[in-house]
Amino acid sequence: EASDFTIILEEMEQLLEM
Repeated sequence: EASDFTIILEEMEQLLEM
């Protein structure tokens, strides 16, 4: 499902904030 993909995107955004 796309749920896993959305979770990855959220984690990527957190890394970019660093």
